[in-house]
Amino acid sequence: MRKIPIEYVIPGQVLHKPVFDYSGNIIIEKNTVLDESSIKKIKKFGIGTVHILDDISQHELEDIIKPKLIKRFKDTDTKIINITSNKEIVTDKKGFRKSIHQCIENYESFIDEIIEDTIHNSDIVNNLMTVSTYDDSTFIHSINVMLLSLVVANRLGMDRSEVKRVALSCLLHDIGKIYIPLSIINKVDKLEVEEFNIIKNHPRKGYEFLRDCTDLSLSERIACLTHHEKWDGTGYPFGKSGEDIHLYGRICCLCDIFDALTSDKAYRRGVKPNEAMEYIMANGGILFDYELVKIFTEAVNIYPIGTMVLLSNGFEGIVEGIGEYNMRPAVTIYYENKEKVTPYTLDLQNSLNIVIKDIIYKFSTEE
Repeated sequence: MRKIPIEYVIPGQVLHKPVFDYSGNIIIEKNTVLDESSIKKIKKFGIGTVHILDDISQHELEDIIKPKLIKRFKDTDTKIINITSNKEIVTDKKGFRKSIHQCIENYESFIDEIIEDTIHNSDIVNNLMTVSTYDDSTFIHSINVMLLSLVVANRLGMDRSEVKRVALSCLLHDIGKIYIPLSIINKVDKLEVEEFNIIKNHPRKGYEFLRDCTDLSLSERIACLTHHEKWDGTGYPFGKSGEDIHLYGRICCLCDIFDALTSDKAYRRGVKPNEAMEYIMANGGILFDYELVKIFTEAVNIYPIGTMVLLSNGFEGIVEGIGEYNMRPAVTIYYENKEKVTPYTLDLQNSLNIVIKDIIYKFSTEE
């Protein structure tokens, strides 16, 4: 199985996993032989990556979040939007709060199920990046940020109840965007100053909504308010710096930017995970808490099983195993300096003079 961007798909390749839309509905079934029409359909839905069958990597990766959970989350997400835009009839303020409270309970149940499925399953955690199967939208971005924060919180040694608080806080971090016009949210061109100032209001708007319309604690609301604050004080809305920024906000900031960099947008393709991680590491102690950056790089694996890589010695292969340090996985080598070889495994933990140079999506000799 190989996960590749849709522009690298060749007619005749076979889907290893079904393709879903943003609501968790299947649009193309598993084992479909892809042709020009189906590839065009995938692109039309804005799906950026797919899993295909190949004769090389035989690993079967478990879905991080089952499609039925995606559907449940989307239904709740839609309900909140409808309530706040008065599309759903609520008789009074008490009824409004009750409706929102039910949505928050749904989110909490959603998180409980994910924690139960993932927190003690090292295979799923080590291959966390496969969540991008569903690609980008505001609600999928929120799920991605929540998943990343969950893994970081667990690595920090937080107990389950606090891991859940961190995850819920990060899941709700962008809820203030329900007050931002879609014309601005989805704008492809560079934002005008006035438009960017409207965008910058979403942390406050979201925090005020959670404060006034829910029973969530401060810690469960705080990432919403502080996820755009930067370690060096250059963020917003308050320009806080260092440890004056709540821990949950610092965690959310890291996860938010990493996912934003790797997600596809209407105006650009997401960068490769290794490039996003380089950005995170380069800004440790500048934009981000340096200690959290170290935790983040240890907790988040940018080379999940099935990733095709180019090594610094010119060898090409596929990640087949994750060791103690996820930046140095075991790689099955198929090509040495563009020459096909009998496959063998090279464990980078035992080959310290070799590093992963880049993530690739096809071998150099492939058409």
